[in-house]
Amino acid sequence: MKKISLLIIFNAFLLINSFGYQYRNKAMVLFDYNLTIYSELNPALEKFIDKFPAEDNEIRIEKRIKAMLYSHLEDRLKMEVGLDIQPIRSFTNKIKYDKTGFPDISIQKAIKKSNSKVFFEVEIEIKDNLDKGQTEFGKVVSAVDSVALNDTTNLNPFKPEIQLNFYVYNNFGYLPIEKYEVNVRSNKTYTYDNSIFLNGIINNEEWKKELTILSLFDRAVTDLIFKIND
Repeated sequence: MKKISLLIIFNAFLLINSFGYQYRNKAMVLFDYNLTIYSELNPALEKFIDKFPAEDNEIRIEKRIKAMLYSHLEDRLKMEVGLDIQPIRSFTNKIKYDKTGFPDISIQKAIKKSNSKVFFEVEIEIKDNLDKGQTEFGKVVSAVDSVALNDTTNLNPFKPEIQLNFYVYNNFGYLPIEKYEVNVRSNKTYTYDNSIFLNGIINNEEWKKELTILSLFDRAVTDLIFKIND
C-alpha cells in the first residue's frame, strides 16, 4: 500500500513539473488575442482622436491600446516567469492577421502552421463595474437617468474593471492545458474630465501613481504572474 501511495505521489509530482516545463525556456507562440473595450470608455477615447491622423482614427487608437497592453504583458511574463514568447508575426505570411496586426486564428490552424510545441491565447476586457444605482459625486446614478446614460461631457462616472484571461495549449490537443483568469476592479470612481486615464498608452506620461488603464492592467498582470508561479 505504501508503494502504491508513493507511486501516486511521484506521478503527481511529474505531472506538476511537466506543466512547469511547458512554460519555461520553451518557445511559446501567440495565436489569438482579443481586446474588448466596452462602450462606457468611448467618451474617454474620443478625447484623443484628434491626436491621431484623420484616417481610421478609431482603429489607430484601438491598435495603440492593444499593442501597449500586450507589450506590457509580454515584458513581465518574460522577466518574471521566464517565458520564451516568440514575435507576434512568427507565423510570417502563413496566416491572416487582424486589423491591429495580431494573429487571429484557431488553435487547430496554429498547430498546422507552426512547429512550436506550446501556444497561448490572450483575452482582455476593459469595462465599467459601477453600480448604476449607487450615489456618486453627490447624486444618484440611475439606469433610467438619461443624463447619466447619455452624458459624454465628463460628468458620467464609472469604475474601470479589467478581465485578463491567459490560456496555454500544446500541440497534441485543441483544448487548453492551463487556464488563468484574473479580474481587477478599481475602488476609485473615474470621470472623463481626467485625461490621465490613458497616460502611458497615448503618451509618455507617468501612469503608475494614478488610476490609468495601464496601472489597472499592471495589477491584473501581477495577479496572473502570481497564479502561474504558484
